[in-house]
Amino acid sequence: PPSLRNVHPLGKAPVVVDEDLVLAESGAILETLLQRHGQGRLQPNAEAQEVAYRYWMHAAEGSFMPPLVMSLVLAKMAQAPVSWPARLIALPVLKKGAEGVLARLLRPQMQAQFSLMAETLNKQPWFAGEDFTAADIQMSYPVMAAQARAGLNAPSVLDWLARVRARPAFQAAQAKVPE
Repeated sequence: PPSLRNVHPLGKAPVVVDEDLVLAESGAILETLLQRHGQGRLQPNAEAQEVAYRYWMHAAEGSFMPPLVMSLVLAKMAQAPVSWPARLIALPVLKKGAEGVLARLLRPQMQAQFSLMAETLNKQPWFAGEDFTAADIQMSYPVMAAQARAGLNAPSVLDWLARVRARPAFQAAQAKVPE
């Protein structure tokens, strides 16, 4: 909503105000809050897990969300209302173009990403290793979006998502979301 511009110049969500700092971008929010207040919580315990932690923290928004968002936009474009004369030409061309991009670019990218997630979670319970970290928090939204909109059905990833949703902190946060 426009009121977010009063908090952050881009008017984006999520946005967090922490003391003197206004933060947008979920990765920056998580990393800053952990640095300021985390006391080592939600961060990898072992140095060997640090690389995986960093990867998944940034892959969530950098690699996984863009094709999901592009797929949603293309689907919406193909459903956009068009005047009846333009509908004869524009709508079939738009639908064919959108389906081509989805089929040749976005779906293969998403399938490769789903495979990487599944491969990772077949070896370990959480994205960064044996312990739940902020990387799991960061990955939760793309995985939920992929399940709802992109046909994600990898058992190990869905099991991971069930464990995330079962966490008391997740349930407490969900209880605060207006319906």
